[in-house]
Amino acid sequence: MVGESPDGLPGNDIAGGDLSWAELVSALFEHTPGAVPGVPLTGREVCRRANQTRAGRLREPMLSSLRRGRAVEPGFGIIVAVADGFGVDIAFFTREFHHQHQDQSMAQRVLAANTTWPQLYRLATDIYELPEHHRTGILSLITILASTEG
Repeated sequence: MVGESPDGLPGNDIAGGDLSWAELVSALFEHTPGAVPGVPLTGREVCRRANQTRAGRLREPMLSSLRRGRAVEPGFGIIVAVADGFGVDIAFFTREFHHQHQDQSMAQRVLAANTTWPQLYRLATDIYELPEHHRTGILSLITILASTEG
């Protein structure tokens, strides 16, 4: 996980008790929606998103190596590209972020780090925290409204 170096810039600092790169990248794959609802996000899509502003920043083999734990100390450019590819704030890769959100599930942490629709994700987190019967009712209502829009 990225820690801070003495100069205040993110540095590669993986400690035994913290989440590994493989755990963080796997969590992003698990909890970041794909391009089509219900279809999981692919490495190809993550790389496409990451490379929109500058081609070649992130390649599938590197992403795969991070996800499988083979690459354990990525450079800052790779970290930024992974964050861009998943649409999360780079802070997601810091100890401080996970310490601040330690009472939340990993799904909620990914949502909190999302930079695309922060208000929507805050709303989703609030819905998730409701009692089950309230959450079920709201999700049913959303389904009904979505089916009548088409």
